[in-house]
Amino acid sequence: YQTDFAYCGPPAAGFAGQSFRAQPGPGSGQLISVDPSSITSGISAVMQPGGLISGTVTSKAGRRLTNICVAATYLRNGSVTQADNEATVYGKYTISGLAAGAYSVEFSPCGRANYASAWYRNKSKASAATRVIVRAGRSTAHIGAVMTAGGTISGHISDAATKAPVRNVCVYAYSPATPDVYGQAFTGPQGNYVVTDLNTGSYQMEFIPCNPGGKNYAAQLRHGLVHVTAGRAVSGSNAALTAGGSVSGTVTSASPVAAQSGICVDVVPTVAGQDGTLAITAAGGTYVAGNLAPGTYKVFFGDPACPYGPYSLASQWYSNQPSQAAATPVTVTAGHTATGIDAALASDGQISGTVTGPTHAKLTGACVAAVPLGARSLPVIAVTRGGGYSVIDLTPGRYRVEFSSGCGASGYATQWWKNASSQAKATTITVPASTVRTGIDAVLRH
Repeated sequence: YQTDFAYCGPPAAGFAGQSFRAQPGPGSGQLISVDPSSITSGISAVMQPGGLISGTVTSKAGRRLTNICVAATYLRNGSVTQADNEATVYGKYTISGLAAGAYSVEFSPCGRANYASAWYRNKSKASAATRVIVRAGRSTAHIGAVMTAGGTISGHISDAATKAPVRNVCVYAYSPATPDVYGQAFTGPQGNYVVTDLNTGSYQMEFIPCNPGGKNYAAQLRHGLVHVTAGRAVSGSNAALTAGGSVSGTVTSASPVAAQSGICVDVVPTVAGQDGTLAITAAGGTYVAGNLAPGTYKVFFGDPACPYGPYSLASQWYSNQPSQAAATPVTVTAGHTATGIDAALASDGQISGTVTGPTHAKLTGACVAAVPLGARSLPVIAVTRGGGYSVIDLTPGRYRVEFSSGCGASGYATQWWKNASSQAKATTITVPASTVRTGIDAVLRH
């Protein structure tokens, strides 16, 4: 679990939001390993005075604009805080509960008006934004924006064979050079779409059928980029969709064998320039991943970033391979389904042990953090109870373990396993799937 602390009182007098272990901003904290057999205590926080950002958003004509979403991104860790009411009201907004530091502030339309996104001061991309400095207990005012009309891309989507219009196609326009600049739309009954709110730039167009009950068309990337100028319309970005193929199968746990719902299945193309797709397993563990262009793909089961399913199962590539390079390719043909692309997922690993004090008394409230060596994963923290701990649901891989105060116990010096003074000197622990690495113990000293 990830735990955030946020002040819920009036914006004028608040505290800075934070995640567990004093990480500033929402969603930035480490994960907490919860033992279902007991209460995990010591998940505490000391709140610090917060700062505010406020301002006014207008059109070029000076009219105050409603329904412009405003968000502040903390540049230290990328955490995002929305305006208190999520959007401007009569042109005004306030963002409270901010930790002291530097922020990038974004203004984007959240209604139907066609305005190009902007960053303070009236920049067209996040990397060019002027930094806004927030100080604890103080208000940073007059952080406003003048919104300009956005550019548009429009076109028509049809069936390549019948020429009939195709409705319910998701259309995405994104800038390869600036990933924070993008737009999206859906085709209507006549197959037409309009992507609005675009900044000046060149956009890659992607067409993905998004109606599960419709015909299985292959997703398509438009060849070449479409150049857009803010305030102007670009028409004629059309596409003719062809029949797609599918991949299907069943996902279970390995031991005991049981169907697993809510598992993310990523279908990844082996050729650059082709679209992949994502499917979610249903109640019986079955899935169908459609809208695939003919070609070869590799299939990944149990993506750890998946927000839907169990977090206690180790991911794998088809068929039962540890890496994308070793995965067995799956061939997809138009109008057909590659069946039997199944997986049996093993359980995640665990680390357990005992933590005592200088007198060998068993400690309650010590923090034990399993820190993955990979850069993409967050540390996972367990809290000792009666000296024992267990860090569960660990993605198989290599870890280093930190023992410290801060989860109820205090006054102990931080150390790393095995009796190391720093992470660099720590002994690396390999955690396989379905395995508990026991005996990862420590004696803490004052």
